Amino acid sequence: MSDKDTKKLFKRLPQTVIPIHYDLTIQTFLDTFKFNGNVIIQLK
Repeated sequence: MSDKDTKKLFKRLPQTVIPIHYDLTIQTFLDTFKFNGNVIIQLK
């Protein structure tokens, strides 16, 4: 995928949707240099 194609995929939330809280969890696996992550976003 080129940079030009990537820019087409970028979207923003409407101005009426406001994120009010982020709950981010990251689990690291240092022996394999990998990680898992999860995010919960509360919207207003």
